[in-house]
Amino acid sequence: MSESISINPAVERDKNIAVLESLASQIITLKETSLPRRPIVIEFCGSPKAGKSSCISSLSMFLRRNGIRNIVLSERGATCPITNKFDPNFNIWAGCSGLMEFSEIMSNRPKDFDVVIMDRGLFDAVTWFFWQKKLLKLDEYHYEKFVQFFLAPKWISKISILYIFKANPDVSLKREYATLLTKKFGTIMRPEVLEDFNRAIDECCSTHGVHFGQKLKMIDTSYKNQDEVNFQVTQDILQSLRDLIVEKIGHFGRRVLKNVTDEVFEPKEIFNEIRQLDFSARNTIENDDGIIQPIPVAVITDMDEQKIVVAKKLRTATSEDSPERRRDLIYFGGHIREEDELGYRLSGGGVRAVAAAALSRELKEELDIDYDLRADEPKFCIWDRNNSRSRKHVALVYHIKVNRQSLRIVADRKEFAEKGAYIIDRQELTNRKPNFERWGEIIYERLFFS
Repeated sequence: MSESISINPAVERDKNIAVLESLASQIITLKETSLPRRPIVIEFCGSPKAGKSSCISSLSMFLRRNGIRNIVLSERGATCPITNKFDPNFNIWAGCSGLMEFSEIMSNRPKDFDVVIMDRGLFDAVTWFFWQKKLLKLDEYHYEKFVQFFLAPKWISKISILYIFKANPDVSLKREYATLLTKKFGTIMRPEVLEDFNRAIDECCSTHGVHFGQKLKMIDTSYKNQDEVNFQVTQDILQSLRDLIVEKIGHFGRRVLKNVTDEVFEPKEIFNEIRQLDFSARNTIENDDGIIQPIPVAVITDMDEQKIVVAKKLRTATSEDSPERRRDLIYFGGHIREEDELGYRLSGGGVRAVAAAALSRELKEELDIDYDLRADEPKFCIWDRNNSRSRKHVALVYHIKVNRQSLRIVADRKEFAEKGAYIIDRQELTNRKPNFERWGEIIYERLFFS
């Protein structure tokens, strides 16, 4: 007769904590050698009493006590002044209020936090709009408009993980009334309403989940204890944060440029050859001679092309073998990241749209400049094959012209030198030319003195 094996819950819990703390330690070590430009963003949404709030509380406490900076954007429905929860305006108020706080952090303080936690957010708003449409409380026209707004790539490309919590109505109600001295149902907390809302969640995920791909994670907590859920979610998030620090960047095979012989060539040689980029961890492809990394960069001038933005990077922001080290730069930009592809690939814009999205993001992160590049094309591409590092990178050179009155720049102080980025007269470029690297020399000749 075999003996049954019992697992001590306390021992299992200690093992889980050790796993999580090991991951947190890896992240702290990685942060010492990398400068993530933004936090990972996690949205939690789903049905009531599915364990979402308890999970968020546990996650935030773990991150904080392990040296990982985080902020929780609180759920806004509880403070909404609109009393009727079935009124679409309730959802509009709650969704827009959360989006306001999210936008402020991502615009003004993206480097202040490693993790931003949204307790209900963009997809939650979409789910409620979907349900309200089913209940005939929202017409099709306004539903489409609201959903397009909350699923705009500008927002959802920043979301790293979307957790959707669900629980059976009976379980949700049992949890609801476990600590209450009443058995009377509320507006939402009643069996038929919860069951209908759960169906709406499933249907909404089938319809709109494609925008999030593998980032969407559905968790049914009906038969899971809270510790189990907390461990699963915290482990997922730590792994995602580690992956974000180990940046995934866009690339394509060197064979794409097999017919390119000149140092400067037309962008169509890239855009006509590939439908989409591949993405891999930066540290795994830097030493691969068979891979090319496209780098969208922008030269920024006033409308009359008499003023130009220049900068010099901090030594700590460039490697010893970087061509940009100690050089005057007349262009700004960087690698295409995996987040840049989200949404734009679904819109059918291809690599051209993804490159433009990446450059718009880079300009915002580096200089706090907002500029829509979707209608712009690169003027030309540069492939400098004079050294092992430069031959793995191709510049996609854009020229953007900004009205002088709105040409305001705030340089990233973790990337650029003491004076940051500044504006000089075009005639001063000649004096700066001896300190340009090769891309700068070519841009100088082709854009300003061709």
